[in-house]
Amino acid sequence: MDTMRLTTAQHHTIRQVVTEFFGPGARLLLFGSRTDDRRRGGDFDFYVEVSGLTEEEITQGSVKARSRLFRSKAFAGRKVDLVIRNRDSDYRAEIYDLATRTGVVL
Repeated sequence: MDTMRLTTAQHHTIRQVVTEFFGPGARLLLFGSRTDDRRRGGDFDFYVEVSGLTEEEITQGSVKARSRLFRSKAFAGRKVDLVIRNRDSDYRAEIYDLATRTGVVL
């Protein structure tokens, strides 16, 4: 899966990490420059929607997931951004709309 400038190993790793820390029901999208095959470089921007977790669980999961991705072979110290939205919260941010409008579901 070398589409969207995301390798098979990267796809597998991000999916595995998101499932581990946010559960199998978490929705995962890739958005930003990595969705454009004509561009080069850039960080990895992932949008994750979760539900059924407390804010503390989401915060702890976010820290642990970022650490695991940074240390993974697939991402090898590259910059990975995780935008995490709690579906159970009424809080809305423009980045959520951007990610869901332009992102690619993984």
